[in-house]
Amino acid sequence: MIKLTLTQNSHPRRFEAAIKEFAPGLTHYPDAFAKIPVASKRLNLPKGAFWNLVLHLISDATMKKMNHNFRGKDSTTDVLTFSFVEGGAPFFAHENHGEIYISLPEAARQAKKEKHSLCAELHVLSVHGVLHFMGYDHEKSKSAARKMQEKEKTLLAKLLTTNNNPPKELTGR
Repeated sequence: MIKLTLTQNSHPRRFEAAIKEFAPGLTHYPDAFAKIPVASKRLNLPKGAFWNLVLHLISDATMKKMNHNFRGKDSTTDVLTFSFVEGGAPFFAHENHGEIYISLPEAARQAKKEKHSLCAELHVLSVHGVLHFMGYDHEKSKSAARKMQEKEKTLLAKLLTTNNNPPKELTGR
């Protein structure tokens, strides 16, 4: 099961309302992800255990630096996921199993382009990041991309309906 915790970083004022709208929806992630199978054999947690993931909302500059350092790409991106569970769980249940980083400015640009709210886009990117943590990889092949997108659509429909914020045409990445 997934437990996603949002860090309490300071954010530009223009994003505060969207973050306040988005944050309560994270409580629905454990139920939404409960029936999603893990795609990676590297994730080995006992049944019923939580994967503790930390979600960071960051600037484009920070994301660009991270994308360069970890992927060799000299540009910003929307979401990066890091797993600390390669072959086994941490020794203590309270430890983090991974981290997800989302560029707030990039999320805002994508929300505008897709014609939905920043809150909805933050859910799109969070779901995308969690699926990457679980071993789904849209860059591997066309069939892997389709499989990941199907999972995203299912999860987003459930999460955004639960949060009473269902954009008309919201699909995964």
